[in-house]
Amino acid sequence: MKTNISHPIWGLMFFLLMLLPGCGDSSVVSSDSYVDPTSPTIVQTSPENGSGMISGGSISITFSESMDASTIIVNTSDDQCTGTIQISNNGFLNCVKMSATPTVDSDNTIFTLQPAQALERDTTYTIRFSDEITDIAANKIVLDQTDNSSFSILYAERIYAGSIYSYAILNDKSVYYWGEDPVYLFLQYENEGYTYEHRFYTQPHKLDSFSGVNDISFGQSHICASLDNGKVNCMGWGGFGQLGNGYKEFSIIPVIVFGITESYQLSGLSLSTCSLDNNGSI
Repeated sequence: MKTNISHPIWGLMFFLLMLLPGCGDSSVVSSDSYVDPTSPTIVQTSPENGSGMISGGSISITFSESMDASTIIVNTSDDQCTGTIQISNNGFLNCVKMSATPTVDSDNTIFTLQPAQALERDTTYTIRFSDEITDIAANKIVLDQTDNSSFSILYAERIYAGSIYSYAILNDKSVYYWGEDPVYLFLQYENEGYTYEHRFYTQPHKLDSFSGVNDISFGQSHICASLDNGKVNCMGWGGFGQLGNGYKEFSIIPVIVFGITESYQLSGLSLSTCSLDNNGSI
């Protein structure tokens, strides 16, 4: 039997199909042709603005979008201020030469720069960005004054060598360590509700738990720091009272040692710590 396509029912069905979303509408754009209109921004620089870094370290920039790596350009030839990312310590009369093109993570959002030579200690450097940097959709970066961040180069004033880790106090009174992570060593005491893990650092890593440090002592399972306010803070395992806060408990957060207000220097053993005051008393 032949189908009569001129029957009114077919016209009605065709009309209903045309009402469905996307049917007969040439204005609908497929996902393959979508263009991202969002301009990228700088989310973070490391070191952060106003902070410090150890000479020989790297500089990383995190962007809000996946970036076109071909627009992230640094100078690898000389000390001229060329490229879309420049670093200088003299108002951009000269710039830091980089050892190679920046490395990038799998998302094309984090770019890491490595200076060809160690930066000068106790010196402030500024990072400058060009508005020619674009994301993978060719949107130019949006910059503001805060994006030109500055950082200083830190240096060690005291260095201590241990059996499985070493540490240094820097000129900004921060502490860096390398080797086995002592903070993770504290987590071996499962009876305190923690589990043991190993972690190693082959380059100096900042100990964020303490700041304003004049002296520091690493025991077998605890750390104590003499601070610039004269007080002593300790953290780690306190089963024998070695944290000095009146309790025999573990603390992953630094606690204040009772009764010490003028500490100048520390000396620690495996399960104890001594403090030398400004007046010479222990």
